[in-house]
Amino acid sequence: MTVEKRPVTLTSASGSKEYDGEPLTNDDVIVGGTGWVDGQGATYSFTGSQKIVGSSENTFECIPNEGTNLDNYQINKTYGTLTVTDRSEKYQITLTPNSKSVTYDGTEKSVSGFEALEFQINGQTFYVSGVEASAAGTDAGEYPVKVSGQAVVIDSDGNDVTDQFTVNIDDAKLTIVGVDSDKSASNLPHTGCGRPLRDQPLRPFFIPSRTAG
Repeated sequence: MTVEKRPVTLTSASGSKEYDGEPLTNDDVIVGGTGWVDGQGATYSFTGSQKIVGSSENTFECIPNEGTNLDNYQINKTYGTLTVTDRSEKYQITLTPNSKSVTYDGTEKSVSGFEALEFQINGQTFYVSGVEASAAGTDAGEYPVKVSGQAVVIDSDGNDVTDQFTVNIDDAKLTIVGVDSDKSASNLPHTGCGRPLRDQPLRPFFIPSRTAG
């Protein structure tokens, strides 16, 4: 007498969603064929996951329950598909260049960089690279911070997810404040009348002559 293996088909579920920075998984399995013998069965450990835009198989492993011998079964596995699509509305990230205000002293002043290049969205961390910001000047005035380069957004796994974001840039400036001449004069030595020494009129003075006797 020959005992044939019992045919069982295991099919993992499919799933899809727009990109949100989190992995897409689906832990459902449909059991087909003649199914498990009563009182026997298995659990399933899923390895399928799709985080960035694209598709992949929803892979899994079959782990027999106690009292189940998989050698008695002809198991056929079919993997579903996990699909992540582009966002219909992109995430917004705003970069704010550093600003600076200093007092004129005749030397060149400068400012560079951004307040932050790391952002949290939906509990996920993203990093922006590929851009620079700087401004420089010597004379009193305002100098807009100029931004150059092309922003690239990277997730915590190192994946380039720039297409799912719109990167905005705030305005910033380097301000060199001119020296106030009146305030400068107030720092000079003062006489008792309360005006700077250089502003006091010159007054004639006499040396009394000495007479004999």
